[in-house]
Order: sequence, then structure tokens, then C-alpha cells
Amino acid sequence: MASIGGAIFSKAGAFTIIENDTVSLTLANTEYPYVLASGVQKIEIRNRNDKLVKMAFVMGDTATSNYWTIYPGEVKLIDNMAGSGMTIYLLSSTASQTIEVIKYK
Repeated sequence: MASIGGAIFSKAGAFTIIENDTVSLTLANTEYPYVLASGVQKIEIRNRNDKLVKMAFVMGDTATSNYWTIYPGEVKLIDNMAGSGMTIYLLSSTASQTIEVIKYK
């Protein structure tokens, strides 16, 4: 079973609900929080831009060396999440950048 508009897909007999979202990084050098609701088990994060974006799991870490770099066009997959809800923090040194987030429950 598959439904693009309804965002329901079948995988190995189980249903996975997929939610697609975007995060607008409007201002340069500004850290933006993105809250993942409880129950999210896996996320894919895609950089739509031609500039790199920094991602961290702790507020302020994008200004340190404790971050992941998401290169232009790259997709990061974070799997086996605890599902208890968390926040990721995103920062770009260039204004008007967009990040796609696909959440799997």
C-alpha cells in the first residue's frame, strides 16, 4: 500500500507514517531549533542549498566543533532514535537557506 498525499507507506507488512517538513534558515549565522515530536524513530535531513549547513543536538554547539556538516545536496539519515522527542539545531553562514526534514514514526 502506498499513498503520497496521505503519506502512508507499507514496509514489510507494517505501516510507517511519513511527514515531510521544511526549515527556513532566514538569517545568516543564526541557530534555528527544530523540534521532533515524541514517537519519531528516524529522520532524513536534506540540504537543498549550495552552501553547507551545520546541525547539532545541543543548543550552541553549531558555534563550536560539536556539529555535523550537511553539505549542499547531501542527505543525513538518523536512525534508531529513542522516539522520546528531541530538538535539532541548524545554522548556515548564508541567509535564506532551506532544509528538508522527513520524519518516520
